[in-house]
Amino acid sequence: MLKIAHFEIGRHNRPFIIAEMPGKHYQSLERALEIVEAAAKTGAHGLKIQTYTPDTMTLDLRAV
Repeated sequence: MLKIAHFEIGRHNRPFIIAEMPGKHYQSLERALEIVEAAAKTGAHGLKIQTYTPDTMTLDLRAV
């Protein structure tokens, strides 16, 4: 069994729900906090924050 804060994670426990914050918060703290609050209101227990940038997901074909 795994424990996160006071939540026990395991086969016989209720699901631990993780929401995801997309990169579309446009580096706005106000928008990011709105997303956190919305996730909490839906019952999410945790939040995964995307930290990638589009340039790290694509190939630079100009160099070919």
